[in-house]
Amino acid sequence: MNFRNLPSAVAFALLLCLLAGCGAESKTDANQQNAEDVLSGMRFKTLAKELGLTGEQKDKVKALFDEETKEIRRIHDEPNLSVTEKSEKITALHSETYGKIRPLLTPPQLEKLEEILRKPEKRRRRN
Repeated sequence: MNFRNLPSAVAFALLLCLLAGCGAESKTDANQQNAEDVLSGMRFKTLAKELGLTGEQKDKVKALFDEETKEIRRIHDEPNLSVTEKSEKITALHSETYGKIRPLLTPPQLEKLEEILRKPEKRRRRN
């Protein structure tokens, strides 16, 4: 996967997850969970590759993404939140997760992570 397309893929998958979360059918819930798992797996694999994570780092980062995925499910299941509120909570959760990942990284890995996280911001400013 081309890492430059990851922010677009994340945004698209998030939109699909949010839209799917509007229905109350169990099939939709299963599809939503599957999409969240796939998205989390994509983010993990891409970061592991791009940052050159060690085995120990991979284990810790994977656990953080798994924890984040469970929290995203809780947010989607919250009936009193609007789509916008859910999106805002999920964005904040992503920031929190990356905040937990940063201390696990070496200085070169941290520099690369910051570069990766700035890329979507640069694209938004151009539009």
